[in-house]
Amino acid sequence: MDTSKQKAYWDKVAGYKNFTTPLSVELLKQYLRPDSRILDFGCGQGRILQQLKNEGFLNLSGVDISKNMIGISGKNLPGADFRVNSGVTIPYNDSSFDCVIIAAVLTCIISSDEQRKLLAEIKRILVPEGLVYINDFLINDDQRNISRYEEYEKKYGIYGVFEIEEGVTMRHHKLDWISELTSSFTKLLFEEKMYTTMNGHVSEGFCFIGVK
Repeated sequence: MDTSKQKAYWDKVAGYKNFTTPLSVELLKQYLRPDSRILDFGCGQGRILQQLKNEGFLNLSGVDISKNMIGISGKNLPGADFRVNSGVTIPYNDSSFDCVIIAAVLTCIISSDEQRKLLAEIKRILVPEGLVYINDFLINDDQRNISRYEEYEKKYGIYGVFEIEEGVTMRHHKLDWISELTSSFTKLLFEEKMYTTMNGHVSEGFCFIGVK
């Protein structure tokens, strides 16, 4: 995956974009201890990790493609471990974490193969019976989205991919693709949700919790 445009975009908007897909901390508390090792992949400015810290979680790490985002996270959460990563490779050893969170990250990875690699990486770094928590965006059926899905399907070969004015490419997902993508995990929870995007639009979405 060519990440140069993605890196440039996220570095540019660091500190300016508001990320909105919520974390259901109460769900995680059912399965995790305060000292559980938690990684937020695509942590951005540290919003979710700050929420986890406020709820009493102590062992927090984050990776992101954007060095500027990581810089903001490190200032806000000096006790956490932050690293800049490249693409979907995760710079940690096998069985390093009890939980990995990816919140509105798949939408930034348009390649199905790269998404598969990311889920394989997450499985690699999770301990046995470790959790993966995913929230992201689904295909919408309003005319605005249908028009851009159809337009960019011709360019990218995937229905649900689209470009936004800021110059970055995003993806919304079919339910059957999410089911296939997460099939190597045992499903604990799957819920369809309505989310607000970073640009203020309302979108269909989902929350998935699975166990290795």
